[in-house]
Amino acid sequence: MSKGLSRIIVAVILGGALVSSAIASSANARGDRVYVNEELVLTLKYGNSDSLSKKAANISARISKLDAQSPLSLKVEDGFVKIMSGDFIVLTVEDGEASAQGQSVEGLASSWLTNIRGALALPPIQLGKSEVKLQAGAKAEVATLGSEVAAATVSNSDPTVAAIFHKQDVLYVRAIAVGESTVTLTGPTTTKTLRILVQPLAAVLPQTLDVELTGDPTTQETVAGAVEGAIRTRVMCQPGAELQYTMPTVTGVAFEGTETFQIPVHVAAPDSFPSEGNVTIQVHNVPLAGKHESQLWYSNYPEDICKVGNLFAAELEVDSPARLLYHHFNKTDGPLDVSVRVINNSSQPARLLVIPGDSPPNRNPVLAGYRAGDQFLRNWISFSGEIVTIPANSELPLSLRKLLTGETVSGLCYLRLLGGGPKQLLVRTDAVNTESIDPSDELAYGTSTPWRVIGPQPVKASDNEASMSKEVYPSPFRTQNVVYKVGGKFGFASIGLKPLKSADSLQSLDGNFGVVYTIHAQMENPTSVPAEIEVVFESSAGYSGGLFVVDGTLVRTRLLQPKEEALITKLHLDPGESKSITVLTCPLSGGSYPATITVRPTMGLYGESRAYH
Repeated sequence: MSKGLSRIIVAVILGGALVSSAIASSANARGDRVYVNEELVLTLKYGNSDSLSKKAANISARISKLDAQSPLSLKVEDGFVKIMSGDFIVLTVEDGEASAQGQSVEGLASSWLTNIRGALALPPIQLGKSEVKLQAGAKAEVATLGSEVAAATVSNSDPTVAAIFHKQDVLYVRAIAVGESTVTLTGPTTTKTLRILVQPLAAVLPQTLDVELTGDPTTQETVAGAVEGAIRTRVMCQPGAELQYTMPTVTGVAFEGTETFQIPVHVAAPDSFPSEGNVTIQVHNVPLAGKHESQLWYSNYPEDICKVGNLFAAELEVDSPARLLYHHFNKTDGPLDVSVRVINNSSQPARLLVIPGDSPPNRNPVLAGYRAGDQFLRNWISFSGEIVTIPANSELPLSLRKLLTGETVSGLCYLRLLGGGPKQLLVRTDAVNTESIDPSDELAYGTSTPWRVIGPQPVKASDNEASMSKEVYPSPFRTQNVVYKVGGKFGFASIGLKPLKSADSLQSLDGNFGVVYTIHAQMENPTSVPAEIEVVFESSAGYSGGLFVVDGTLVRTRLLQPKEEALITKLHLDPGESKSITVLTCPLSGGSYPATITVRPTMGLYGESRAYH
């Protein structure tokens, strides 16, 4: 590209025409093409390459005498048309050139005249863009036009962000690193700037994530929740990113097995380029030996929340699992948040096995406790849980619910701190002013597993200020044996009758809420005729519902009014036949206990039950 300086024409007599004092155009020829102020105005086609180049150079030399005020017009003569500036001949369009262009002589001349006028009217420096956004490694071209472009100097405020190269009518940009740079074109009278923003990808894909679960086997629910939690909280992406994905069909993972899931993900984030690609989730069923809870933690005093503050606190020690029950009613005049958190205030990451059970807030406290127990029990029976890593000086949200006045939140979960990290973790339940909750935490209001939505959070300084609760009950298990012989007395088991004592023996757990009962029922038919046997649940003390595991199968009853019954299971006994079954159950928060399980011959009507495998 010609780098000749723009000239100031004082007075030039060409063919009798006087070109007035003004800033002249920048015109140059490049082979068979003519550029005015770095804009292509015409291309010659009639003749060989040498003749075309010479003709283009002659035309560009004539156009360089013009400026934006030059009066341009067409002069039609026999067989050709001239483009004139006053009496000055700028160029002549002949029939041969027009034919080569596939146009009429007058049409081609008119088109070129329009192009020249437009190029002459350009400002001294004009950029095709004022801003360019690129990702690192990408390239861009920006058009540069105007009479001062050829003479302009180019500066770059930060060469580490972008490399710049200016040639003829194009500014070439190559992004190097994330950041911002300003490119300045400075001519004799004019300066123009170009802002260059080098932005990251919203996420660099593909990525591979490992998820640790345990269970014999893990349930489909645990797998699906952990996979989605990994996508939502562990994909490396820019702040404020939004991920779009479709969950694959997942199944449980066999003990010690591994399953791999490929999930296409679209990621968008502020000040970033969107990205698409696969996230590979490798789900490992870690062979942990099942270990039952050594303690029941009872977060229920006070049950009625009248003010914000700490509701429960206890320390979870390595390989000393705890079963946490929380059940609280908002008795204040406005909404508040109830949070349950596991706090790692050490300098080491902690690995925590969680089997969750958490109910959405409900105005029916019995239903809230029933739903929390349902989620917990259906995973607990196969010991299906997620192993979550809590980074150093971080906390894991186990539950985060917004309660309106009159609503109850309820939960029942298994917690086990694994070795190789801190010796203990702090677990606490708090009632918190809704206004003090971080807006991002509100995303977790609608889920029973908030750590899969917002991930671990930094520890707050006030989180370690709590007195240890006394509502700690060791060995939260009870076993009963029931024997029934056809023709004899019914068999009975009472649930929640004899309260557990706390670790300090000063508190009693009336109703034994959260305690797991194992009932071994032995049935015999010593008669000479077949017998039909039923096992039924009675809400002896009041409004309640029941969850039962019968030889590994989960059975749910509906919520029952006082003294109502619901069928748990039926059995057929041939003459002389004996059978035994094992029934697991747990008094549910909000319900009325004690309750009764009866083994007897089939009789009467009772509430409907459902079995889920």
